[in-house]
Amino acid sequence: MKFNNLKQYFFIMISLALLLQFQTLVAGSNNLKIQQVEIAIPSPSIPYYHFKMKIDNKNQKPFRIKKIIANGKEIHHYEMRDESWNKGDDKSFHFSWPVFAIDLFGDFVYKNPCLIGRLDWENGQKYNIEVTYSIKGSDDEETITQEVVAPGKGGYWNTKWKYYKSIVVSEDYGLDRKNEPVEFSLVFYPDQITDISKELRIVQIDKNGNTKVLPSQVYNVQKYLKEDKARHGDDGKLRPFYWLPSVYAKVVVPISIEEKSNTVLLAFYGNPKAEKPEIKSNLKVTGEGLGLTIENEFYKVKLHPESGMLHEVTLKDKPELTLEHKLETNGAIHWNPGAYSPKRPWMHASDWNPPENFETISGPIMFTLHRKGHMPNMPEIALAITYKFFGNSPFILMSTALEIKKTIPLQALRNAEIVFNHKLIDKAAWQDPTSDDPIIINLDDVPNLTEIHLPLDVSWVSFINSKEKLGFAGIPLEYTNSSLNNEPFDYDPYMYITKGPWVYWTRVLVTPYMTQNIQQIIEVPEGNCYWEKWAWMPFELNSGDEFEQLDDLQERLKHPLRIQLTDERDARVRIPDEIYTDPTKTGWEEMDK
Repeated sequence: MKFNNLKQYFFIMISLALLLQFQTLVAGSNNLKIQQVEIAIPSPSIPYYHFKMKIDNKNQKPFRIKKIIANGKEIHHYEMRDESWNKGDDKSFHFSWPVFAIDLFGDFVYKNPCLIGRLDWENGQKYNIEVTYSIKGSDDEETITQEVVAPGKGGYWNTKWKYYKSIVVSEDYGLDRKNEPVEFSLVFYPDQITDISKELRIVQIDKNGNTKVLPSQVYNVQKYLKEDKARHGDDGKLRPFYWLPSVYAKVVVPISIEEKSNTVLLAFYGNPKAEKPEIKSNLKVTGEGLGLTIENEFYKVKLHPESGMLHEVTLKDKPELTLEHKLETNGAIHWNPGAYSPKRPWMHASDWNPPENFETISGPIMFTLHRKGHMPNMPEIALAITYKFFGNSPFILMSTALEIKKTIPLQALRNAEIVFNHKLIDKAAWQDPTSDDPIIINLDDVPNLTEIHLPLDVSWVSFINSKEKLGFAGIPLEYTNSSLNNEPFDYDPYMYITKGPWVYWTRVLVTPYMTQNIQQIIEVPEGNCYWEKWAWMPFELNSGDEFEQLDDLQERLKHPLRIQLTDERDARVRIPDEIYTDPTKTGWEEMDK
């Protein structure tokens, strides 16, 4: 009897030990639990098709994601977030992590962990999601699974297009935007595209999953197709490539968005059978060489046939009156950059005949003319000028870049000059940012060659034909003066308006010629650079608030829409070894042998 009791005792003890061990194993296999899984449409917070898995990490230990499988297919693009970071799906997300930081997720304890995986789901499809992970400090891997059904609408836009990138567009300044041209850059793997100009589709998706294909234009396509050579480690395994062939492109697309809101654009590609989309456009370009005529629903502009400078401007609502100059030299409206270095004559970019190089970008959304060369008769000064015209916008963008290639003595260096025949212009107006109301000057109330000074940070400046209620405005958007050698170089910079048989406005960079000591001369040193960007707009003066449209345009252009790009992580991505560890070496010495 005692023997039996002892036997029973040992049996009970062994059973309890096994039970405790089993409970420990069960607890270990449930370090993480799934609280909730949902499949969702792209949103400003998560701008791609995705699943969102809320996780209960009851032990509050760091964990690493090893693999994610959805319906047998591995998901390479994922991220961990804490639910407390989320400010709402309609808000853009301000954190991102480079791909080489993904493993560091496993060193951080999320209070409310949320796993987000890119899942290009289709309507109503059932998905079995398996997440394999390990707790930090343990070599054991465990898997949690959940089956979930996708919503009945809002799924992947079109499966003929295999790939997409995401762009979040944000309006943060309280300004409604309509057909505002937005430019951004994209980079592709060349084996995923055939002809990006044919394949690309920009799809806008709203909060309900409804989609709209927007007109778009691809330009400045550049290819880097050199391949890194294969390298193997001491273990004989192929090491990650340090670079892969890539294709770069810029895209311009008109965006309409309400104030204080965000929207998601999906840039689809990877459909070699796609045909180039037909886009209705009111942007029309005619002519040959530099003597082009560009028009849209707002204006008609002619460029000078010798220099390509702005030459004639007609507002479509006022076709009976053309604004022009045509008094001095070539008669262009746009003259500068310009410089005077005696004994040489005063020269301007408008004296190009022709510029050394020019190129155009033509499409249904935007037409661009880019010219570059040296100041005529002054090889010491290199310069470039770019015009951009848009189909649905009343303004023209102009930018100039000027570089002093060799130190040059100057009595004048100016930029941003616009010149009209005085017979067509009787008033000038500008908005001082410190004033509530515009300042308006009757030009015939001052003597010829009077300089009417403007603040350097003037909001806008305009010339007016008050009889015809027609104006031409300039909005300075960016100005930079820099140097490759020492401090940026200028002398008494200011802006002014003056009149004679013509009227013009201009920006002074270095110009003792306009001072009381006209004979002084200044050497502008090699390496100095000047960059400037303006918007030009012909406009009709409205009854009531004549300049409201200028204030509105200035606000929109000075506060552009914000762009946030999210690339997809490709399955081929591997993290290369760090090589830039010794400042005396490149890191490639041994690898290139």
